[in-house]
Amino acid sequence: LDPGNIGQPSDIYYYYDTVNHRFIVEYFRVEHWPNGNHETFEIILYDPGYHPTPTGDGEIIVQYLLAMHQSDNTLGIENYSETIGIQYYYDGTYHELAVPVTNSFALKYTTYPPEYVGIEDKPVSVLNLPKVYGLSNSYPNPCCDMAAINYQIPRKGEMSLRVYDISGRLADVLIDGVLEPGYHSLRLDTEGYASGVYFYRLIAGGKTFTRKMIVVK
Repeated sequence: LDPGNIGQPSDIYYYYDTVNHRFIVEYFRVEHWPNGNHETFEIILYDPGYHPTPTGDGEIIVQYLLAMHQSDNTLGIENYSETIGIQYYYDGTYHELAVPVTNSFALKYTTYPPEYVGIEDKPVSVLNLPKVYGLSNSYPNPCCDMAAINYQIPRKGEMSLRVYDISGRLADVLIDGVLEPGYHSLRLDTEGYASGVYFYRLIAGGKTFTRKMIVVK
């Protein structure tokens, strides 16, 4: 990729999103040398302190504005020593489980285990349980009529998840009771919420987590 090649406007931008705790790098119309095609995509790095994962590693989302025009691209990630990696596409060949990169395509790299969808009834392995409590930022944020909230519980126990408005008044009780350990996702219906700033609070295992959510109508 050659952002310095003259001819068409191109650049690389970066931005730290303090509200959603993520760092964004965008490659805008950067030329793929030497064939002259231009690439526009962005890489989003999530702060694991606010977006927890089972291993404590940060999630990565790569968003492609346009479909690929280069057959010799390489898509994936690898460690600094280039000894461990995830290969999605290489030199004209996709991974056997990958789907083609099209317009408005996104890839997410995460350490959350995939959902088991087989027909066998298998017990949950302790290796797949989270090691720490955690609460993610809601998505999308701001939201209109629905928001997704992810949280993780390492052991069975009492917990509560409640929503408060900007004045501190209780607006909604989402969970109040005993919960099994694991990775959980909740779809919050905000259609009845008024526009404004809200805070949702998770209390579990003697720990308290609070995140901000904005509702826009």
